Amino acid sequence: MSGVRFEGAVTVSAGGVLENSVVVGDGVTKQALVTILDGGTVQDSTVRPQNPGQHVDGVRMAGGTLQRTRISHVGDGIGLVRGTAVVDHNWVSDLVLLSPDPGRVNDHSHDDVIQIHGGAGHQISYNRLDAWFTTEFGAAGKPVTRNAAGVLTGGNPRFPNTQAMSAIMFNNITSFPEDLTVIGNWVAGGAAAFNFGGLGTGNSQPDYSLGIVANNTFTGDQGNHRNLAAIGNPLLPVAWFGNAYTDGSLAKIAKS
Repeated sequence: MSGVRFEGAVTVSAGGVLENSVVVGDGVTKQALVTILDGGTVQDSTVRPQNPGQHVDGVRMAGGTLQRTRISHVGDGIGLVRGTAVVDHNWVSDLVLLSPDPGRVNDHSHDDVIQIHGGAGHQISYNRLDAWFTTEFGAAGKPVTRNAAGVLTGGNPRFPNTQAMSAIMFNNITSFPEDLTVIGNWVAGGAAAFNFGGLGTGNSQPDYSLGIVANNTFTGDQGNHRNLAAIGNPLLPVAWFGNAYTDGSLAKIAKS
């Protein structure tokens, strides 16, 4: 399918291809604008909600391929939940901070460009990952407010800092992601660009490996300009090499 504007959520199943299209959602439903199932492909498209003030994510992948697609003004940009996904040559930016966001830790949204919840063998390659909140929508550009009991009622708890949580969050809520290839990405912003913090040293399997994280470029503005390219356990079983800041200095994994 090509050249279509969708005012609703879209699911691309095995064998399906969506290209040269725009997905804006219905402005009401709180779910990912695009869901890609194993064997589905989305390419050369735009994903941007018509109501950026609501909590809606960009693309959720249970396998499949996402290529050359522009994603913006969402909560989490891309979520990898299971299967084996290819995320290649996309641009994700301008995440939306919701505050308050009831039910969330600290009562505000915790947004990442890419969240990896599970699966194995994902390829994340040559993307532009801008881990910054937009100030056009949401609460990022507003000072924090609290009621008399100290409960968050609005605004950005880290104002005026508008960094999102991370460019890639390696999550272990559902399972340990493994055998990943994260290569050649250009990464800006984020409290930490890559967050391995939830992974520890493995998933109790002696042959566990997170995979390869190589030749990624960081702008050096992570962690409020503290050069936090990655945080996590230094003993994490990952092949980390060729990762550098734009000034040429080598990027390392800092202990979380």
